[in-house]
Amino acid sequence: MKKRSILILFLLISGLQVKSQDLMKIDQDIYKIDSVGKHKKIIESADLNLGIFKIIQTSKKSYLLNNSSGIIYRIKNDSIVRIDNSYDDKMHNRSLDFIFNDTIFRFGGYGYFHNQKNLIYFDEKSKEWDLVKYKGSKLIEGFSYVRLHYINNNKLYVFGYNIIDDDNQNSEFETRKGFIFDLELKTIESTFKINPDFEFPNIHIDIDDDFMFLIPNTKAANLRILNKNTLEVFDYKLNIGESGFTKTEGDNYLVKNNKLIYTIYDLNRNKEIKSLDVIPIIDNKSPINDDLILKSKTDLKMLVISLFIFIFLVVLIYFRFIKKGLKISKEYLIYKNSKIKINYNTSQLLEMLLAQKKVSSNQLNELFYVEGLNPIHINRQKNKCIDNLNQLFKLNTGNTLIYKEKSESDKRIILYFINPKVLRNQP
Repeated sequence: MKKRSILILFLLISGLQVKSQDLMKIDQDIYKIDSVGKHKKIIESADLNLGIFKIIQTSKKSYLLNNSSGIIYRIKNDSIVRIDNSYDDKMHNRSLDFIFNDTIFRFGGYGYFHNQKNLIYFDEKSKEWDLVKYKGSKLIEGFSYVRLHYINNNKLYVFGYNIIDDDNQNSEFETRKGFIFDLELKTIESTFKINPDFEFPNIHIDIDDDFMFLIPNTKAANLRILNKNTLEVFDYKLNIGESGFTKTEGDNYLVKNNKLIYTIYDLNRNKEIKSLDVIPIIDNKSPINDDLILKSKTDLKMLVISLFIFIFLVVLIYFRFIKKGLKISKEYLIYKNSKIKINYNTSQLLEMLLAQKKVSSNQLNELFYVEGLNPIHINRQKNKCIDNLNQLFKLNTGNTLIYKEKSESDKRIILYFINPKVLRNQP
């Protein structure tokens, strides 16, 4: 019995040698990072050219994915083994590669003078890549080299990418467009334009469910922090000790236990692994007013030039109020020129908010009530619904739709209400 227990313990320890989100590659070596940031070399001087591969990690397995083709190697303990049945097709240069539900996906990519918009995934059983059929493909163009992306609430958010220039054959240019892809429904949910003044980072790092670091493009620039829920951009001035990670070349970053793990050159130009606490940085961030990621739809200073134009705009705004105000149906929320798909619960929530000036959190929770469901979970579902709706509305219109505040008579009561500017149809 004692020998059996020892054997089980040994197998458990062996299984934990390579966990998800704990591998980094430096040149031809692969390192394992433990829970406190210490590292151990598990593969040294790999026979495979690691420079043309990226590490992709699910919750259970770790892979090396070829940068331009579907070739995949599995990293298991101290070995690298090829597992795919594909070939070196050179069609996925600068594709958007990501993990969803422990599955590897590739979106877009450049190859043979062509940008594609195919979405494919790696099938573990067949060891081959398969095509994902999705709706709304006509809303986007073939693309590559996505500037900024993240996954939030089962939706893929894409900001900026390269497309082919129709006027100059086989040449690419950056477009300041974006789109939201619903990974569960397999559809392009909406598209939007990006503020022309917003500076894309060379590298962006997912820190947690809420925040993302936008690495400065120059040594003198400050670190920017993106709130993925509200699309607000914040600023943080790095001190000398903190600025080292911004000099890292490539994409060799890892976030583990609230620490940012990264590689850097030492004084002898040798690479070493360092770490940085991210919580103090997030806690001490400052808002930025002039670095908005979304394109502003209206510039009042340019509109009000003369009395004649002013009168004309008043008439135009009135017309838009009548024809293109805030409208809801069971499937859509319509505001001005934006049309946002919504579900039944969201439609009911909006109807209640429009019918009353202010609605308490408990009243809204009743819309999500399911017998036997924990009240905390019901409240979480309601909050998630409002956050998703606000994010979609802001992406499409630049405005926040639903606000909340504490009741003046009882600070424990949270009240929700529609943005007054939206109700008055103001820009």
